Amino acid sequence: MTARSPNNNERLAVLETEVRQLTKLVNEMDEKLDQLVELRAQGVGAFWVASAIFGTGIVGSVLAAWNWIKGTAL
Repeated sequence: MTARSPNNNERLAVLETEVRQLTKLVNEMDEKLDQLVELRAQGVGAFWVASAIFGTGIVGSVLAAWNWIKGTAL
């Protein structure tokens, strides 16, 4: 005996189930990506606040941190 091959209706039902699962996964990925983008925006904001407090840009922040480590204030 040979194995019976699925008919079009059965194949369509399997395909619909797989599409639903993939759609759910894509929606979850979209939500996670939105969260990551939001966290990145918060991180950029925190960087600019720190830059404003310790100096302008990265160089000022690094120099301030280095002087603090050495024990001399700017």
